[in-house]
Amino acid sequence: MRLVSFTESDQKPRPGALQGDRVVDLSDQLGDIRELIEGGPELQHSVYEFLGFLGKAHSQFSPTQVSLLPPILNPPRIFCLDRNSSGDTEGSYYLPEAPVSTERPAFGGGVAKTHPTARL
Repeated sequence: MRLVSFTESDQKPRPGALQGDRVVDLSDQLGDIRELIEGGPELQHSVYEFLGFLGKAHSQFSPTQVSLLPPILNPPRIFCLDRNSSGDTEGSYYLPEAPVSTERPAFGGGVAKTHPTARL
């Protein structure tokens, strides 16, 4: 199962789950996928239970009937890992002691903030 956001003929974004060859509409359970992630384990468990007991009565679509959107429509931030090049020769890269991440606002301008990232 994969979590998705999608639109159907009404063009209203809805949360859903891709199960096999069907997109299951979760808009009766959630406002959006971000709500599911922020809702914690109890909400996630109830949605997974709902998906496990699906009957034909719930809205299900073929992926060809809907337009798939990014799963999270309104991310609070976007994290990127940087790859540093020494610039001397093609394919020669500098490897920092710890990965470096860059935080950018999800929408709009702003200055990137660079943070060292802890090794896992």
